[in-house]
Amino acid sequence: MITRRRRDTEYAIQLGKFIREVMGWRGMSQADLARAVFGTTRDTRGYVVPRGTERIGAYLNGRTVPNEKTLRRIWLALGLNENDSRFWK
Repeated sequence: MITRRRRDTEYAIQLGKFIREVMGWRGMSQADLARAVFGTTRDTRGYVVPRGTERIGAYLNGRTVPNEKTLRRIWLALGLNENDSRFWK
């Protein structure tokens, strides 16, 4: 079973930097990643918008760490193999 490392500040910062770096390689914006991970919804004006852009921003800025399920979804959206990452134990 895969378990995540401690949720300390350094881990959160490094994880955010890594996700941002891979997003750059893939040409993905924060909205693209949020759409791939959390899907879409309609805003009050009826426009289709990605869900969870604030959560993705918090991960990218190292303010918080995603839970294991969300981290797996981020890895899939980025086209990464979860077994090849230094962010998994």
